[in-house]
Amino acid sequence: MNELVYDAGISRMDYPFELQQTIEEFFSQGADAEHSEQEMLAKLDAVNWSLILHPIMESAGPLFEYIASHQNGKALYKGLRISPENGYRLYSDFAPPSEENGVSLQRSMELWLLTDMTLLVTSCFRVMYQNTITEYRAVKGCDALISDFAVDYDEVATVLTTLSNLAMIGGAPFYEL
Repeated sequence: MNELVYDAGISRMDYPFELQQTIEEFFSQGADAEHSEQEMLAKLDAVNWSLILHPIMESAGPLFEYIASHQNGKALYKGLRISPENGYRLYSDFAPPSEENGVSLQRSMELWLLTDMTLLVTSCFRVMYQNTITEYRAVKGCDALISDFAVDYDEVATVLTTLSNLAMIGGAPFYEL
């Protein structure tokens, strides 16, 4: 039986394991004087790794360095792709917007899970004017422990738990064939 293999060389059968390994490594790196590695990993106890993959892959989309869109979500213009892989935003630390003359500006750092089961950190600068939203993104790296990025690990764990719970509709899990 031939397994489907994505560009990253990881077979579909290994994706839940790769996802769990990536996220657990990320949480382990977040251990500090206040939280031990075991405490950090305990935040992930409610995540069902075998079910979470489907909602992530279904919701992942391309990451563009520039995108202008209407508030209704219709894209007007897209720049170059940041990554050949699609991504799912796990966390964003959007600061409150500053507004002047009807223009709203907002900056954030974002943590993305790419479909090859790696993490990517981007900075995003968002400009909102009338009905148009323009976002500019730049890759900061693959290390989520970048000094100016304070990740809320509890929020990331909640997102992952919610995604794994969404995979259950009426108690029946989704299965990929």
